[in-house]
Amino acid sequence: MADWVERIGAGERSVASPRALITLLLGALVPAAAAMQVPMPVLAVLAALLALVVLVVRPDIATLAVIAIVYSNAAVVAVRFHNVPFTLAAGSFLLLAVPLGHYLLVRRAPLIIPPAMPWVLGYLLVQLVSTMLARNSASAAGALAILVSEGLLLYLLVVNSVRTERVMLGIVFVLLATGAILGALTLHQELTQNLSNNYLGFAQRSGDITGLFPGQVAISRPAGPLDGPNRYAQVMVLLLPLAFAVVWGRYSRRATLLAIGAGILISIAVALTLSRGAAIGFGLVLVLMFALRYVRLRNIAFLGVAIIALFLVVPQYATRLQTLDAVPGVANAGVQADGSIRSRLTEMAAAALVFVDHPIIGVGPDQFPTYYLAYAEKFGLRVRQDDREAHNLYVGIASDSGVLGSIFFFGAIGVTIRDLARTRSRLLGSRPQLAYLAAGFMLVLVTFLTTGIFLHLAMERYFWLIMALGAAVSVIGQHPANALGEERDATPGARRRGVQSVVQPGG
Repeated sequence: MADWVERIGAGERSVASPRALITLLLGALVPAAAAMQVPMPVLAVLAALLALVVLVVRPDIATLAVIAIVYSNAAVVAVRFHNVPFTLAAGSFLLLAVPLGHYLLVRRAPLIIPPAMPWVLGYLLVQLVSTMLARNSASAAGALAILVSEGLLLYLLVVNSVRTERVMLGIVFVLLATGAILGALTLHQELTQNLSNNYLGFAQRSGDITGLFPGQVAISRPAGPLDGPNRYAQVMVLLLPLAFAVVWGRYSRRATLLAIGAGILISIAVALTLSRGAAIGFGLVLVLMFALRYVRLRNIAFLGVAIIALFLVVPQYATRLQTLDAVPGVANAGVQADGSIRSRLTEMAAAALVFVDHPIIGVGPDQFPTYYLAYAEKFGLRVRQDDREAHNLYVGIASDSGVLGSIFFFGAIGVTIRDLARTRSRLLGSRPQLAYLAAGFMLVLVTFLTTGIFLHLAMERYFWLIMALGAAVSVIGQHPANALGEERDATPGARRRGVQSVVQPGG
């Protein structure tokens, strides 16, 4: 996989290495054994041996596999739709122990502690204290456990497993390929109207809406491998800056075409979700891209044509976005706004009121829903009679974690964005392709912040994965690349300490 990515990036045809040939030969054993009707236990052993050989030969393949599993939500899909044991699926990201062990034990590389780590630990500490003081401490403890496993642990494993520019480029292609495959499934499902088929769990449907066109029946919205269309749209739109980064990097014509193709499929999938938050969020990111001069005036016409073409392909999306006109005057009795907008504003206002009453450390991890009804009735725009989320990243974090938690949470994001911005500025002349990757991940985080205006923090593994990859890009940018695309060994002092506290990029 890593060799394939390297050839795509370089636009070259290279002869397969002996290790790759051995891997291919071993890979042929499993299908051959299946064709000969070898018993399942024997087949499982052969598959396990094959996986072990591949991981020993190329440990970074485990990193690429984990990235694909996490971003496609394959582990959750496997549990929900294919009866895979929860413990097996939940522990899939522990495959990162393979590259981690390779770097720490074989190459004697130091452990990397990114600059944002103190902020992450501070946020964890606030969450711990608020859990102990929460009204429902058992529920808060469950949310805290998710933060530790899908947040802190995943963050550290990814940062310490991604140490070369080549692997980082491979991850970008894996992310774009994952988005393209999910987008293609969504598009195929829509074109064929095969809505009863969830495509092995990777093309689910939910979130019916009505009223887009006169006399139209309810429209079922695609949710991909996730629980809802809006979350699916957010996860997909986060990939678009990476497609731009590959195009800017000019790796090869093949890589550029692949990135553009992936971007098209991802954009169509986002449009089919009819998510207004994703459209507004990415629109704000396009403004930032123009401010950073990544989008020139001559590109505006092209982007305009692309947006018009997208609306022609998915006319419901343009109609859906027109409903945002009612937002500024939604509190006025004479203004008509759909129930979703009025409900969202009520939930945001309720979360803000909870924060006002619990300003220091909040009410505890994921505890706002239990406070929603009492505070929503004080605002009273559209109150639903069940537990609701804040549907806003900022007031959601504030209500659950207070001022202290907000400072640490957004401080971690700010430090990561700052490091990426410094990496971009410092490497534009010497390593422009890595500089563009830094810009891409910086824009991914900005996209997350803008879409967070309409979505609370959920499925935290996506957020912490992006944070870890952003931190890894900054770390890689601090080391000069040799001919193999691998950073050189750390200083002797750092090796003796066994821990590398990363210096701020550009500092």
